[in-house]
Amino acid sequence: MGIGVNELVSKTQGKLSAALVLFKCFIYGSTTVDKVRMWLSYEVLLVMSTVFFCVVFLVPNNNVLLANRFGDFIGKISYSLYLLHMPIITKVNQLQLSIEIKLLLSLVLSVLVAFLSYQYFERPIPNLIRRNVNFRAAS
Repeated sequence: MGIGVNELVSKTQGKLSAALVLFKCFIYGSTTVDKVRMWLSYEVLLVMSTVFFCVVFLVPNNNVLLANRFGDFIGKISYSLYLLHMPIITKVNQLQLSIEIKLLLSLVLSVLVAFLSYQYFERPIPNLIRRNVNFRAAS
């Protein structure tokens, strides 16, 4: 009897995540230049890509951390969050605050602005387009 693919994935999933985080910490370290660049580095891209891969392909569908209202909320605003987070981070980075406050402020403002964009643009505009298309089709 061989080990199943699902069993193998579940056994190695936590170990892989921990190894990647430790690899980043020990190999690259954290310098002042890293803190100034915050997100603009290949190392962050590598880590975030790996996390994305793990979440998409290795986490089961009924995971309690992802299948909840908060996860659904982040999923709804994710496109706005994707579009708007970088200008917000850039503006917040210009403030004379500690890096921790900048990170927290960037996160809160990005989620808030993404929610407002979703609420007032993403949801109403498709309905407006459908009404115009239906109105023209009926004419």
